[in-house]
Amino acid sequence: MKKIIYILILSVMALPAMAGYYQMVDHLPNIGGVDDAAVSFYRDASVSKDGIAVIGGTMPGGATNMASHYTLDNSWTGLSLLPFSLIGAAATSVGDTVYCHGGWDSDGMRISNRLMKFARYIYDWDTLAGYSLTPRMNHGLVRMYGQYLYAVGGSLGASADSTVERLDIYGGPPIYVKAMPQGRRNAVVAGATGGDGNSHIYVIGGLSHTGALLNSVIEYDSSGYPGTWTVKTSMPGPARWQAAGAVVNNKIFVMGGIVDLSGTVTRRVDIYDPQANVWTLGDSLPEPLCRAGAAGYGNVIYIMGGFNANTSQQSDSVWAYHPFAPNPPPLANPPQDALVNNQIQDFYWHPVAGIGYMIQVTDDSTFSTISVVNSYAADTSTMGLSPYLTPEGKFYWRVKVYVPSDSSNWSPVRRLTLDMTPPDAPIPSTPADASILNTTSVNFSWFAVDGAVAYNLQVDNIDGSFTSPIINDSTISTAGVNIDLSAYGDYFYYWRVRARDAAGNWSGYYSIPTFTIDQTSPWVNYNEPYDGEISVAVGRVIVIGFSEPINYSTAGNFAFTCSPDPMGWFESWNITGDTVTLTHNDFAAGQSVSFTVTDAKDLAGNNQVSSYAWNFSTEDYDYTPPSITSVKCSTDPLYAGSPYSPFTVFANDDKKMGSVTVYWGTAGYNGYNFSRALNETSPGEYQTSINGNEIGMEGVQYQVEAMDSAGNVSYYPNMGDYYIHSVYMNGQVPATPFTYDKWQMISIPAYAIGSNIFGQISNLLGPYDNTKWRLFNWSGSGYHEITTATTISELGRAYWLNRRVGPSNITFPGAISSYGDFNQSKPCSLDLYTGWNDLGTPFMFDINWDNVYLEGFSLPTYSGSIAGPYYYDGIRWLLPTEVTANMSFASFQGFSFKNDLGSPTYLEIYPTSAKKKDGKTAVVKSPDGWQALVVVENQGGSDHNYFGLSADASIERDQYDYPEPPSGLTGTSGYFRLADDQFCTDIRPEIGEGQVWNFAVECNGQTKLAVNLPAEFPAGMECFLADLTRQVSVNIAGEKVYSFIPESSEQTREFRIIVGSGEYAKQVLGKTFSVPTATVLGQNLPNPFSGRTSISYQLAAEGRVKMSVYNVAGQLVRTLLDEHQMTGRYSVAWDGRDQAGRQVSAGLYFYQLQAPNRTETRRMALVR
Repeated sequence: MKKIIYILILSVMALPAMAGYYQMVDHLPNIGGVDDAAVSFYRDASVSKDGIAVIGGTMPGGATNMASHYTLDNSWTGLSLLPFSLIGAAATSVGDTVYCHGGWDSDGMRISNRLMKFARYIYDWDTLAGYSLTPRMNHGLVRMYGQYLYAVGGSLGASADSTVERLDIYGGPPIYVKAMPQGRRNAVVAGATGGDGNSHIYVIGGLSHTGALLNSVIEYDSSGYPGTWTVKTSMPGPARWQAAGAVVNNKIFVMGGIVDLSGTVTRRVDIYDPQANVWTLGDSLPEPLCRAGAAGYGNVIYIMGGFNANTSQQSDSVWAYHPFAPNPPPLANPPQDALVNNQIQDFYWHPVAGIGYMIQVTDDSTFSTISVVNSYAADTSTMGLSPYLTPEGKFYWRVKVYVPSDSSNWSPVRRLTLDMTPPDAPIPSTPADASILNTTSVNFSWFAVDGAVAYNLQVDNIDGSFTSPIINDSTISTAGVNIDLSAYGDYFYYWRVRARDAAGNWSGYYSIPTFTIDQTSPWVNYNEPYDGEISVAVGRVIVIGFSEPINYSTAGNFAFTCSPDPMGWFESWNITGDTVTLTHNDFAAGQSVSFTVTDAKDLAGNNQVSSYAWNFSTEDYDYTPPSITSVKCSTDPLYAGSPYSPFTVFANDDKKMGSVTVYWGTAGYNGYNFSRALNETSPGEYQTSINGNEIGMEGVQYQVEAMDSAGNVSYYPNMGDYYIHSVYMNGQVPATPFTYDKWQMISIPAYAIGSNIFGQISNLLGPYDNTKWRLFNWSGSGYHEITTATTISELGRAYWLNRRVGPSNITFPGAISSYGDFNQSKPCSLDLYTGWNDLGTPFMFDINWDNVYLEGFSLPTYSGSIAGPYYYDGIRWLLPTEVTANMSFASFQGFSFKNDLGSPTYLEIYPTSAKKKDGKTAVVKSPDGWQALVVVENQGGSDHNYFGLSADASIERDQYDYPEPPSGLTGTSGYFRLADDQFCTDIRPEIGEGQVWNFAVECNGQTKLAVNLPAEFPAGMECFLADLTRQVSVNIAGEKVYSFIPESSEQTREFRIIVGSGEYAKQVLGKTFSVPTATVLGQNLPNPFSGRTSISYQLAAEGRVKMSVYNVAGQLVRTLLDEHQMTGRYSVAWDGRDQAGRQVSAGLYFYQLQAPNRTETRRMALVR
């Protein structure tokens, strides 16, 4: 119950009696804080700086020997370390020397009796020999009369002591003076002037020798040895010990401390006036502290460290307490949270008489930086300041009374906002711009603006300049107001509105809408057909004119009846809105029609006074389609990516037009991308727009359809025809991916005549360098390299390109436009000169070979005089049958044709299948019999050739015999010799007893020939490949692959392919080769080998022949052949596999020939 009562009393008395305040001015250098330190005023004469000395004490780690000096300019300097750690010592100063006595020292682990002094640069901590006082701690040390030190009370052991000692610092041993009435420790001990005008020592509170808390005050009078003690007025607050004490302005301040034996720490401050012997209540500490140190300087008390009960830790705070500071001046203007729009701002506060001021204005709410003003106003009559604020935003200001000795605390901070940004202009709502009203009571409204506190509405009926507005109201607080304009009547008006924010900024005007007040009703002043008109076309439109514009956009404002009603009504109003054209389904022939306008409201909402009616009669039916006279686009250029407008069609009908539609698509597209209806812009003229993204550099195609009101249709061009319209590139560039390190034909699918093909390639791939890129074309009878500027003079020519550099796409910036015609489409003709021709399509889309024609000639039936298309895929030539079956006439690619007519002809390309001329397709016919494939492979690449049978073939050259393409760039060529020329196919009409095909291979390193017989190959027939140079033959039925290495000077190797019965083959081979005189086994070639090797042998006698392969252990690895053979020369191959088809390991092997009357064995080496 006592504790509860105490807390209530404390809360009541905590109200400050003075205007003091606290500032945290710094932190102790002791890391973690300190308590039980000795604290005293100290002047450092070496730098002429006054301050506070903090000596020893307890840190979180225990006792410390640190000694520091806090100077009053908020800086710390270290004093010399104490010779030992001290706790609970007492200190005071005389002149520039600080004295420290007693405390618990770590040197002797005891309560010390030592008296030490320190003065920087004079002496370090010096123990005064012969001046030792009684050991004490938690006591007081007071300087009196400039030379005497009094050690008062404290602890001499376990309990409080009452003795008092005096020491003359100028000499003599210490003496005991009058003891206190009772022992005290941890009391506040201070020297001050008493009521008699003399200096006395005062002891306040503490813990008695009996362990009781004290609130009593005793005064020591040193006059007359040993002096006397007098009891003074006790503290009004609770008894306490371990409080901090200091003297300022001859007032003794008792601050904080412990108020009960359970360790409760208080923030209370009591102030004792020794002259008046009265107590007043001071300003509470900012935190509950005990065992703190304090010292006064001027009118300020500095509180150092202590134990903080809030954190239960030592404090490192340095508080500056201003107990006698005046009150801060009350602030006047601007008020809190003011909004201002003037950068030159006045600041005012209420005066405090006879005192100067300091004002701070900043945009930093913490006042860490002062960005605007930090000014002293020493003149007491100055109560305002007008600084320049910038930039816009929040600012903070405060003022304090400025006195050099002790200024007031800062006033409460006020915030203001500089806002020079006007609010958004209000958006007018009603009346809407150009609206027409039929009332003089006008509701003006606008969209509310965030932050607006008022609006200014102005109305003008003169010229919109608002020089003399008829309405000018700046007091409107809502987003609308109703105004009566009856005093001004039907008129044309202007109005505008602006907004003002709380800072006083006015917005601009968003717009100046206009409105008209109109209270006059409309009437019909024109109509057609006119009243009583006869023979009116069944589809004729009805036109009605009014005296003023009608508000037709609102449903119900315009209404009519028609009897009989044809239905399908559609309104079309003119731009001024006073004339309507009504289209409809056709009337019946010979009808009498009655038409009535029942409603017609003008823009102000005034309806016609009464209905308006008239009559007319119709004529007979319409069977004639409309006429399309011209299409303007057919004569105009188009540009890729750029819109074309207007697309114009001129069409008319003898009765009534219906619709006009254009069907539009990308050139080459099988159909159209979209259809678009045209608008009639004037009688007989129809227009629309084509967007830029609908016009590609590939070209476009279109057709126009016109329909009259009776459903009759006509087309332009005629149905089934079409237009391919060329398009200028307009900065776009054709591009195509192109391979590296392979020969490939390339063409430009566009109109590029006159451009430089060499320049386009060199600009892309760099200057000509035959190690990086090469460009050829076929001219006359061979390939010609292009190394200088070369102008393209013909359409559709293809070029040979091999490159190792450059981007993945090849581009042709020299292309002018896509290929096509402004007018009706025509096929593209490409010249076929005598001999070989390399061609490409000029269209930028793929063409089906069904749409490619030879004028007047058919490839299958014209004795093989024209052959093609061939295509080189980078590895080998694809033959015409492969090309037409698997490829299209693709853009950017090149194809080869051969003309053996003896005179030039041409190739015709039809871009779509919509329309064709009579002619023969370029798609070649395939033979109907069997065909065998001969594949030639060497380091130059591969080549495919065919031989076989077809019932409609000829023994001479025919449509199935394709000339062999040139091999100057492709590197590999095998061909049949026929009619003194070279062919890649040789098809015969029948086999008979047998046939012989003469086949040649251009030598280019090690070469492999593979003969692949089809499943349709006749049963009972043999096929042999005879090498005329080596005089060996291979039976294809058992050995499909034959390899050879040409001689160093050998250019061409000749072969014969023999197909027929066994007897026929024997006879041919016998005539082809001389009969060997001995059976011989040749050395395999190549040797050593890694993949495949050929073994040649010759037989002098007919009979059973066996060829076997053995390993070094003599085990059979593979039987290569075991059959009856006639005399002759042969070759057999081994691929390094065993009888089960598994690869054998590298090493030495033996091959053995077993023949009639002869067995022979040789070695060969296999490497991996």
